[in-house]
Amino acid sequence: MPGFIASIGNSIQIPEENNERLLISTLQGDGYQISRRTCKKFLNDKIVEDNDRFLLLIEGVIVNSRELARKYNAADWKDCVLQLHRLDPDTFYKEFRGSFCGCVHEKDTGRWTFFTDQIGAKQIFYACLPGGFVVGTEISYMADTLKANGVALTLDRDAAYMDLTLGYVIEDKTLFKEIHKLCAGHFLTLTGDNLQEKQYHRFSNKPTEMTLDEAIEGIDHYFREAVRLNFEKDREYGYKHWATLSGGLDSRMTVWVAHDLGYTKQLNLNFGQSNYIDFQVGQQIATDLRHDFLFKALDNGNCIYELDKITELTGGSACFFGVSHTRSLFDKIDYSNYGIVHTGEMGDGILGCYIKGNLEKRKDINIMDGGYSVELSDRLAGYHLKYTYEDAEMYMTYNQGFCFTGQGTLGYDQQFTEALSPFCNVEFMEFCYSIPIQYRFKHKIYFDWILNKYPKAANYIWTGHGHLIQHIDNEDKTRYMTVFGNKVPHFSDPDFFNYLKGFLLRRLGLRKKTAKPQDKHTFTLSTKDHMNPVDYWYATNPELKSFMDNYWNDNKDLVKDPQLKEDMRYLYEDCIAVYDKMQVLTVLSAIKMYL
Repeated sequence: MPGFIASIGNSIQIPEENNERLLISTLQGDGYQISRRTCKKFLNDKIVEDNDRFLLLIEGVIVNSRELARKYNAADWKDCVLQLHRLDPDTFYKEFRGSFCGCVHEKDTGRWTFFTDQIGAKQIFYACLPGGFVVGTEISYMADTLKANGVALTLDRDAAYMDLTLGYVIEDKTLFKEIHKLCAGHFLTLTGDNLQEKQYHRFSNKPTEMTLDEAIEGIDHYFREAVRLNFEKDREYGYKHWATLSGGLDSRMTVWVAHDLGYTKQLNLNFGQSNYIDFQVGQQIATDLRHDFLFKALDNGNCIYELDKITELTGGSACFFGVSHTRSLFDKIDYSNYGIVHTGEMGDGILGCYIKGNLEKRKDINIMDGGYSVELSDRLAGYHLKYTYEDAEMYMTYNQGFCFTGQGTLGYDQQFTEALSPFCNVEFMEFCYSIPIQYRFKHKIYFDWILNKYPKAANYIWTGHGHLIQHIDNEDKTRYMTVFGNKVPHFSDPDFFNYLKGFLLRRLGLRKKTAKPQDKHTFTLSTKDHMNPVDYWYATNPELKSFMDNYWNDNKDLVKDPQLKEDMRYLYEDCIAVYDKMQVLTVLSAIKMYL
């Protein structure tokens, strides 16, 4: 994504690249060069200060800039930033809210600091070269810069298998051993040859005691404030509002609450298979709210042809399809009069809880949690996580959420604008994670919030389950006792007799314990009754099938690792699911373009 690329070291050269879409400028000094490559919108939020003492650069959009300027009695936003820098040179940005990254160079000590926001929405990549360091926001430009300086990229085998199983690369990895990613809520310091990664913010799901009503009130308070901040940034710059809107809950609540707050002039955007219920529900909501509505059909899977174009954005760090379907809409839109793309990104995980199935197992972290493909999961069995996570939910938040879902924002062309979700507001997230997980499990508190505060928003089918939402009860009312170390229903509980019947039948050999299926495979979407029915497209569009098959056959010999090549062949040729095939093509495209 646009931002900057910095070379630190006299012998490192940044290749020139002209791009009329971006505002490009150069900052130079003793032993460094920074090429600033920024979107031409929200320029007052983006600070550049280069004086005798330090160089400071901020990229992105800061939705609470006015609030912070008032808090610190600053003359303007730039004055506020400089005040904050004087107070806390290392983490002056910790109060920023929005999507941002940046760097600071203290000229007297030679110390550099590079930072990303609390969820890592504005990506920072870094690499160590023989003559110094390169840090930048665009992975493709990073790769080009390394190659221009004689550094050959090599494939990170673990990262490749993450792509082939999870569908995305986790933690600080990229597909290339030479390039690392700065994780959410972290910053880098560089003094001489000493490079250190540090953390300035960490989300925690340690619960706070509260009633259900207190949880609902807190959710509503913080969400409304998050929506207000995001939409007010459009007004600050005189832009029109636009927001994605589907049949799910996340984008629905962004749009609905914004409308309730008075942001009623919206263009709502939807993309997917024609006539699927996701489109129908989104269109009906927009019609009832008297919003404008724009739909882009994804019929036939034509967005898949943009494989290499998407790899330029992601570097292969996530399955290309998660970006290509969004990009297929936004490539056809005139951005000039519109501001932030407002989304519902990560709402389901933050408010609805990432944990599925058994809550008692949430402490068990499994690297495959949230993965798309199960076929090669054993290839990651020996991988050791770099960071420590409180539990499975926090692991999935930082990896499935920030590393994977966050890649989806690349679909909104950030050469032209920014994208934000109110669900990713720091205060909102911190409050949600403080709610006892029993309230959040299976969307209970999500449903209760909507039904209590915005009941009309519940009058439309939730496409996640195909029905209207309703209040649910997560409380386990079963009374238990312990027998020989096993937790079983108490003999006074109504479930005891069902348990006893099953126990006796198993002892008599008349009923066996349910075994997990040994032939479990990646899910398929073989009918067109889905937002993205990729298996249906592959089966019914001969041209698309030919494109994908030819891409595999024409480029498979570029994979030099024998086991990796055989595993990719197995996924593409022997497995049925098209998601398996697309994850293979994701890795293959990156190898073709960068190795």
